[in-house]
Amino acid sequence: MGKHLNVWGVGASQVNLFYIFVLFSFFYILYKYRKQKFSLFIIFIFYAGLMSAINQNIYNLYKISLLAITFYWLFGTHSFRVNKSNSIIFFSFFLFSTSFLLTAFINKDYLTIIFSQYSRYLEIFALFLIFLKYRYDEHFKLNIESVVYDLLRIQIILSFIKFFIMGPRESLVGSVGSQGGALAALLPILGFIFIWLKNKGVLKRKDWLFILGLLFIGFESNKRAIWFIMPIIVFLMMFYVLKRRMPLKIAFISIIIVPLIFYFGVRLNWSLNKEHKIWGSFDLEYVKDYAMRYNFGENGNLVNRN
Repeated sequence: MGKHLNVWGVGASQVNLFYIFVLFSFFYILYKYRKQKFSLFIIFIFYAGLMSAINQNIYNLYKISLLAITFYWLFGTHSFRVNKSNSIIFFSFFLFSTSFLLTAFINKDYLTIIFSQYSRYLEIFALFLIFLKYRYDEHFKLNIESVVYDLLRIQIILSFIKFFIMGPRESLVGSVGSQGGALAALLPILGFIFIWLKNKGVLKRKDWLFILGLLFIGFESNKRAIWFIMPIIVFLMMFYVLKRRMPLKIAFISIIIVPLIFYFGVRLNWSLNKEHKIWGSFDLEYVKDYAMRYNFGENGNLVNRN
């Protein structure tokens, strides 16, 4: 784990202490879902960061094993079947694969890089086919819903632990990432969509508290984009996607929450306020100028940022 210390800007003892909690959470959730084999597979997907932090060789073995298990479930559940209803899906993935491999060949990429990158998309495609096959199986859906909810809750708890151990740091996102903070912007959005679908668009107080916990993941990793994107996602899901009339009380609360997410996000992210500190002032003009500079540079030229 020590090889990333200069990037993280923290001591080895702090990193090791954090990963003790990650390891404990790993054993806990493995034990809780020990009788649900497919749930165990989902758990391993969420602990890529732990495997990466332990050792690169362990991480490489983990990726190969995960791909092998994905194919085991794909063919073991007879989910790999082409028919009229899904033929367009297979054809689309075939076009994507052809484009991906052709691009890699033109760029003369190494075989290991090609395998590492393509395997991610292959796993997602295989999981999609499995979920497609079992979309009407209520027992299967309840098991997946339960384990994903617990895994998201663990990410929130680990973010709070990380905050108290080492403060806001961009890298090291719960158990899912150890070498970059991009997942900290994606995870809250996916988590919100999951909660919204789980409750069929009817969110109670505990659900909003859970969503705030997801937003803390982005705050703890110094993510800026989340404070722009999340309010838009919440608004669209609550007022556009939801096709039934909401009670006036819920609609009123939702209207208040959406701008509050943006307001507190600006004040809590040091780079979005003039004082460059947590709980700085809210200046919409400054935020707009910062967003333009961040995306297009000082002279209006597009800046490539990962």
